[in-house]
Amino acid sequence: MTGQSRIERARQLLLAGDIPGARRACDPCVTAPVDAKEFAGAHLILAACCRREGDQEGMLTHADNAVAAKPDDALAHYALAECVDESGDKQRAIAELRRAIECDPDMVQAHRYLGALLLDAGNAEHAIESLQRAVALDAQHAEAWNNLGTALHHEKRLAGAEAAYRRALALKPDYP
Repeated sequence: MTGQSRIERARQLLLAGDIPGARRACDPCVTAPVDAKEFAGAHLILAACCRREGDQEGMLTHADNAVAAKPDDALAHYALAECVDESGDKQRAIAELRRAIECDPDMVQAHRYLGALLLDAGNAEHAIESLQRAVALDAQHAEAWNNLGTALHHEKRLAGAEAAYRRALALKPDYP
């Protein structure tokens, strides 16, 4: 079995809710990895297992290991950002999202998430920049349009906020 097929097997088990099975499938990927990509992928899956089990320390350790193994992997930085955000470290989450974007400037979800965190941190102007990039990359991303509307509203740019909200609702009429 190749490294990628072992990771895919672990991912499928995780998606099916079989956390012990996903952990078992990751064991050879961590103990005898084919390459750094497999090692990082296994740690990302293990971080997700820990998250589902409520093991915050394990989640952070595995996410950190994934980034250490593949420092230029945007997905690893994104996953670490989610983990550190969940643990309450918003500034580190912002830094990890910026690193994810450095690795992959077209990662829509990183731009959207960064914009949301910047807005929460009170930095609406930079949030707007990130969210505008997200909707430029994916004009069908209702959540990014909604977040952009909120950021524009915070900056009292009401016409732009209304347009962004309308776009979000046009894309997803049942948007909360």
